[in-house]
Amino acid sequence: MVGLGAALWPHWGPGGVAETPVPAGPEASPSPAAAPGPEVAAPLPTPPRDDEGLLLWVNRERGLPPDYVPPDLVPITGVPVTTQGMLLRRVALGPLRELVEAARAEGLEIVVSSAYRSYQTQVAVHSYWVRVLGEARAVRVSARPGHSEHQLGTTVDLTSPRVNYQLTEGFGDTPEGRWLEANAHRFGFVLSYPAGKEDITGYDYEPWHFRFVGVEVAAQVHRAGISLEEYFRSLYRP
Repeated sequence: MVGLGAALWPHWGPGGVAETPVPAGPEASPSPAAAPGPEVAAPLPTPPRDDEGLLLWVNRERGLPPDYVPPDLVPITGVPVTTQGMLLRRVALGPLRELVEAARAEGLEIVVSSAYRSYQTQVAVHSYWVRVLGEARAVRVSARPGHSEHQLGTTVDLTSPRVNYQLTEGFGDTPEGRWLEANAHRFGFVLSYPAGKEDITGYDYEPWHFRFVGVEVAAQVHRAGISLEEYFRSLYRP
């Protein structure tokens, strides 16, 4: 991915990674004589090596080049899908199968509604929502081309028969939606746009949108009770 890092993260701090979101310098730790300040949350652990490119930061400001295509896309097999021929990176497909099987063992049915989208496909998707909702509303529910996590090839939209295979906020209140919120991290998936974080992520709540980042990072995000956007800011803050 020559040149991709520069396109995504033009403002890395020293060494490329800011290890914690807490302030640096003497003011971060009061002297013994100083009055105790407010309790500061424990910093996130240092991130693992990202040899597989799972931690690319894509949001409303940071985007992917139009010609970016993930290196190991494969057809989605072994899990229920709403449409045949969808693609996902190989590194995420095995964990997705394990997730779906674990849910099935508890009597739940999880179905993939959407996966990899090329830049060109996102042009069509976003243009549709602009026509239907107008630009101001569309950008809250649909990423602009180059700014969709789906282009990474590690993101899936999940649904179930309980919501007639639709992508709706009501999915979050179904047994499948609640199970995913509580368990997806065990398989390396994170809910990218959780409820209550809209002002941080820039997008409406999407209980169906899960991104594979690996078990270690997913567990960190889940334990901290933060959004993936907050996690990336802690790593790559300007």
